[in-house]
Amino acid sequence: MRLVIAALAATSVALIANRTLRDHIKIPNALVWLVPLVEETAKSGSAVLFGTSIPAVHVLFGLAESVHDILGFETQDVIAALLSILGHTLFGLITYLVSSTTGHVVWGITASAVVHIGWNWIALRGIRHRGDLH
Repeated sequence: MRLVIAALAATSVALIANRTLRDHIKIPNALVWLVPLVEETAKSGSAVLFGTSIPAVHVLFGLAESVHDILGFETQDVIAALLSILGHTLFGLITYLVSSTTGHVVWGITASAVVHIGWNWIALRGIRHRGDLH
């Protein structure tokens, strides 16, 4: 139950923060630079706060994001949905491995955020190239 609560907390925090950054603060390239920091901190922070698995929270977060992608609030993109699950699973494993190796979750969050920033940069570059994002 703690796992589900942690995943819901992370998803809620990320959704509110991401929409605020996108719709109200309107920071250029927030999706590339800031959203990964918010999401990685929310996922790992909620896992630590609720005393549950960091990788598992990341997987559930990815599943939640994939539902958003499939329901098509913006694009109804099945490929994006699969990449959400894959990406957030990868970020969770990176966080876990780096945190376990260093003994500090902050280093795990930092490492996964850097990879997530690269992931978003590549993904958004491809979307812009296709013309789906202006």
